This record gives sequence, C-alpha cells and structure tokens, in this order.
Amino acid sequence: MKFRIRVPATTANLGAGVDCLGAALSLYLTVRLERADEVSFSFDLPDGPDALPEEDNLILRAMRLAAKEAGRPLPPFRAEVRSDIPLGRGLGSSASAAVAGLLGGFALLRETPDEGTLLRLAAALEGHPDNAAPALLGGFTAAMTDKDGRVFVQRIPSPSLKAVVAVPDFELSTRKMREALPEDVPLKDATRQLQRACVFCAALAAGDFAVFGASTKDRLFTPARKRFMPYFDAAEKSALVAGALCAVISGAGPTMLALAKDGTDANAVKTAWEQTFPAEGVSAKVLILDVDKNGALCRTEGETT
Repeated sequence: MKFRIRVPATTANLGAGVDCLGAALSLYLTVRLERADEVSFSFDLPDGPDALPEEDNLILRAMRLAAKEAGRPLPPFRAEVRSDIPLGRGLGSSASAAVAGLLGGFALLRETPDEGTLLRLAAALEGHPDNAAPALLGGFTAAMTDKDGRVFVQRIPSPSLKAVVAVPDFELSTRKMREALPEDVPLKDATRQLQRACVFCAALAAGDFAVFGASTKDRLFTPARKRFMPYFDAAEKSALVAGALCAVISGAGPTMLALAKDGTDANAVKTAWEQTFPAEGVSAKVLILDVDKNGALCRTEGETT
C-alpha cells in the first residue's frame, strides 16, 4: 500500500505569542511512501540537496520515533519527498518534516495514534509546540506544554485572512536566534507581553481587526532578533501603510509575515514589500498565502485530499 502525506508550512509566535501561537500556511511538504526491500529517500527541496545524511533527516528520525512509540520495528520503505517550504527561513520546515515522519511511520505500521500522542511526539522532536500544533491541526492555534511533557492545544476560530510572507534569500539559525534572546525580563515587560498575546487571541476569534497591530507588538524578543534583520523596521512600516493588519517576524526569521483582511490588501502589501526589500539591499521572494485550515493529511494513494 502506498501513502501520500501532506503537511503545511507554519508561522510561529505571531508577535507576542512566543513558543505558543502559530498558524498553518498554504505551502506544503509532500511525502509519498511505500514499503520496499530497503530504506531509501529521494528529495526535491527548495534550494536543498538531493540527499541528506541520516543525522539531518528529520523525517527518518520521526518515523523511528513513531516505531519506538508503537513498540515495533520500522519496516523498510521508499520515500519520495517534495517540499515548497523554504528551509531555515522561519516557516516551520522542521515541524512539517517531524509531523510527516510521525504520520508516515505510524501509517507503515498500520497504527492510528491519537492527536495527543502525535502532538507530544512532534513537540518533543521540535522542543516546543508552536509550529507542530498548526502543522498537524491547521488554522490558528495556541499551544502549551506541562511539566510532564503533555501538550495542550486550542484551535482559534478565525475569519479568512490572507498571509503575505517575504522570504529573504539567506537563512538564520534558530539556535543562534534563541541565543540572542534575554534570559531575564522585567516583570512589567512580561505582563505587557501576556496582555498582548491574550488580546490577540480574543481579537482573532472575534474578527476584531482594529487591535491586531497593537496586540502583535512584541517587546521582548523582536528587539533582540531584528538586529539580524536590519530591514525589519522599514518592512513593518511599509506593510502597515499598505493596509496590513500586522507585520511580524515569522518564527525565528528571517522571513517576515503580514496578515491582511482580503486579497486587495494582500496585493498592496506584496507590492510594497517588493519595493521595500530591494531598497533595503535584501533579495526576497514575496508570496501571498492562505491560512491552511486542514492541517496534516495522510491518505492511501488514490484517495482524494
């Protein structure tokens, strides 16, 4: 039996909701999988290699973790991997690989894990659930973990929004961007951060666009991270002038994300960024995306998705 797995890209943080808030976007990682005599992978990745060493193959690591969870050996297989998700750009490429590998491993073993198990394993591979949750479930999500590693997720009902992403032609290491963050923050700043994240969730659910800009103003981590993104201020300003509801760093960057209420505003933001980034000396691909509402899908070949 052959399987087809499709997992969306994601954006995390959405301003103040660091390591908590995320959304699925309409770029996809697709894996076609079937049992074979030996394990083999082929890759079609954006600006990526045709092969990956085993230690860098997160899909394989996730498949092995699924087999360990099931308590059974992973059978040999052939996997064809294709992705539209840029690597190392803050669009959740590692989370999509982790979720795809987990779904693929369980599918080969004819296992059907519950949502909680998948979230726990994906968050364990990623280190936190902000990208894993929307990659698996789709839409906007808020996620948290407890001291025992359990993951709790709420999907946030939301109106249909457009996402505009500007993807620079360079990578930023997630580890490097985390090392740049402050270890301690003043109580006043932490309180303001929580206020913003909570108001954004409520505004998103209510469709109250008026407070998007204020509620996504991250005062803790963006100041540290935008030192590596000198175009941030100009890009944020031009997006808001063009009609964006908000403009933020996507994940750890260097991609920037703007949310727009409709296609007209999204096109205006795209045009603005296509002018702003070159003016700042940065080559970037600007895309208009939908918020993916389906999340990860695993089907036998021939089924519709």
